[in-house]
Formats: sequence, structure tokens, C-alpha cells
Amino acid sequence: MSLDRSQAPRSKPPVDDFRFPDFRYQRIDDGLDLYSARWGRSPLVALELLLPGGGECDPSDRPGLASFAASLLDEGTERRSGQEIALTIERLGGSLGSGADWNSASVSSLCLAEHLETALDLVADVGLEPSYPDAAVERERGRRLAELRRRRSLPSQQADRLLQATLYAGTTYDHPLIGSEEGLRESDPATLRRFYADQMSGPITLIAVGDVDEQRLSDLVIPRLAARRTTTRFEPTPVEPPADERRVLIIDRPVGTQTELRIGHVGVPYSYPDRAALVVLTCLLGGKFTSRINLNLRERHGYTYGARAAFSTRRGPGPFVVSTAVETPSAGAAAREVFSELERIRDEAVSPEELADTVSYLLGVFPYTLQTADGIGSRLAQIAIHGLAHDHYQRWPKRLGAVTVEDLLRVANHALHPDQAVLVAVGPAADLEPQFAEFGRVGVSL
Repeated sequence: MSLDRSQAPRSKPPVDDFRFPDFRYQRIDDGLDLYSARWGRSPLVALELLLPGGGECDPSDRPGLASFAASLLDEGTERRSGQEIALTIERLGGSLGSGADWNSASVSSLCLAEHLETALDLVADVGLEPSYPDAAVERERGRRLAELRRRRSLPSQQADRLLQATLYAGTTYDHPLIGSEEGLRESDPATLRRFYADQMSGPITLIAVGDVDEQRLSDLVIPRLAARRTTTRFEPTPVEPPADERRVLIIDRPVGTQTELRIGHVGVPYSYPDRAALVVLTCLLGGKFTSRINLNLRERHGYTYGARAAFSTRRGPGPFVVSTAVETPSAGAAAREVFSELERIRDEAVSPEELADTVSYLLGVFPYTLQTADGIGSRLAQIAIHGLAHDHYQRWPKRLGAVTVEDLLRVANHALHPDQAVLVAVGPAADLEPQFAEFGRVGVSL
């Protein structure tokens, strides 16, 4: 049978019988919540212990302290050395790690269901009794300092860092999660232990997904995690960056033929009430290959291999950022097209066909994020961290499908602020400065 290539293939209608996996929620005590989901496609269990003390809790004089402290949770406890922890999880054929994002710290493990009890022992030990051994702290400090030096040589990292520092100057979001060289050098084991005690010892949440009996899980969790936490809920400093006029910042990088380009402004928190419309808007604007910004810059003008736009998902107002790399002679024209797309989506209603295509895409990819125990666990973590309704993801496809053209126009005008955007470019200033003069006050740094 021959194919008709004169028309694009039609997409199938989205599945209308979607069901988010059943899960059980228990408040064990004031310091411990438990989410569990029986998901028996494989004999595995994914565990995640959520702790307070994400990057939003970084002290102003120690940027990156939360990430530093969280990364060392699995490097030694009061009862086990880091080597013992690593050897134990290796013998189980599983994995264990720790870290932090902006919203929380966490300890994660993936193990065979038959080893659940031992894995829980490790997760509880690592999450509740870290010791921050001197040797491990120095080793991790050296690794992070090397990573910061590496990032200084990358134009993409330079652009991201300057944009973040400019948008959030004086707030807890004004630095990358990894922090700064000064903050790392001034954070010794005693500093890390104090941060853990002050910011990470509050209420916790355990998430378990996989081939697990929920009653057995409760019986195992209670003696290991219950009544071992303080009930004090630490609140980070609110992030309230001031609105600003549009401006341009150039980092002079004379070599190379490309320019890293960022255009961004302070966005909205994860709890934004019109979140479904915001997700559709972001996807349509810059969240997929056929988004407006990518088609404009890549397909229509050939300025770049790819461009994207996204709102960061944080409890506070994370940034909205358009990011791309373009040929330097086209940098000004590319920025002009980005601003044009931001203004157009605020001024003109999208077509019903474009809305339908975007919603169909989102509905089509959403179930694929729930194919593994880790994927389901990450959704339960979002429910726990952001206080979402327990049927949030069950209702999510219908909420996406209910978004209207009018919703997109309203949200675009409320959440997008191109007049307050900061444009950051990393490239040859001599070539870029005249191209960007039309967009606002221009500053150049080395």
C-alpha cells in the first residue's frame, strides 16, 4: 500500500480512560508522611525520602550549602561508613543516592522487593543520621570546585548564571544550586552539621512505589522513621524580586562564531492557580519541537539548531527563560523574533487548531512519564512537596483538555512580561552591542 505524503498523518485521539495508579497516603505522626503505591510490573521497589532543606534554604553567606549538605548524606552515618553503605547496596544489586533541588533534599534507592527491609535501613540511616566525615567533605568540595571551574569555561553556563544573578539579586534564588567557590571553601563539616540540624531535620515524607505490600511497608517504616524527627516546619525566606525594566547584559567572549542567548524574567510559583493553562501555553510557545519559538528561529529563519522556553517549577516564583544558541551575526534578529513571539501570544488568540494540537501532544506524552516506579514516585513527590490534591494527576488530563483559547490569552498576559525581561548574551561584545541597542540599556562585562 502506498503512502499519501501530500498530507501530514492525523494523530489518534488521546486515550480517554487514563487512570493514575492507585496509592495510599498515611500520616504516621506529625513528623512523617507515607505515600505508597502497589505497582507490580517488576519485582522492584523505588524509595524516596524527602527532607526539608532544599536550595531555597541556602543562607545568604553560604550559597549552595543545601546541595553540598544533601550530596553528602550517603557518605557516612553514625553507624556506617560511606564505604559500608556503598558495599551494602551493591551486594543488594540496588542503588542509593542523595541530593537536593530547590524545593527539598532527598535520599533515593531502587532495590529488589525482597531486599526492601535492608534498603529501608540504609535510607533511614542515611537520611536521619549523617555524620559528614572530614575526608568525604573535602573530597566532595574538591569535586564541586572543579565543576565550578569547568562551568566558568562554558558559555551556556555563564549565560544561565548571569541571568539568575540579575533576576534574583539579593534573594535565595540568585545563585546556581551548586553555589559559589567562596561558599564551598567556607563550609566545613561543622557548618554542614549545623545546616542539617537547622534546616533538614524537620518533618519528612517517604515514598515507596513497586512490588510492595502496603501494610508490610507501614510495619517496616514505623520503627525506622516515626517519632525520630522534629515537628518544626522550617520556612525559607520569601522570594520577592523587584520588577525591572528591560535590559541587556553581554559577557564579552571574543572567540567563537556562536552567541549563547537567554531572555527571561521572574515567573510564577508551582502553585499558580491556572497551572494547566500555563503548561499548555509554555508547550505551545517553546516546549516542543513544533513550538512557535523553535519553528521561528530554526525552521523559518535558520538562526539556531534549537530553542526552548520554560517556567521553572519551584515553590517560589522561579524564572521564565527562553534559551538558545545562535550565529553571532543573527543574534539581534533572533532576539527580535523571540520578543515578537512573546508579544504575539499576549496580543492574539491562538487558533483552536494550534491549541488542540498542543493539548493532544501533552495528553499523548503524559502517560509515558508513568511507565516506571521512579516515574510514579516523582509524581507522588510533587503531590507531597507542593501540597497538591491527591487526585491531582487523575484529573490532570481533563484539566488540560478543558483549557480554552481565552484561558491562554489571559494567562499569557498575566504570566509573561517581555517588557521586564533581561537579555543575556555570551559572545563578542563588539559585534553584539550594536545589535542589542534597541532592546534596552546595555551593559558589558568580561
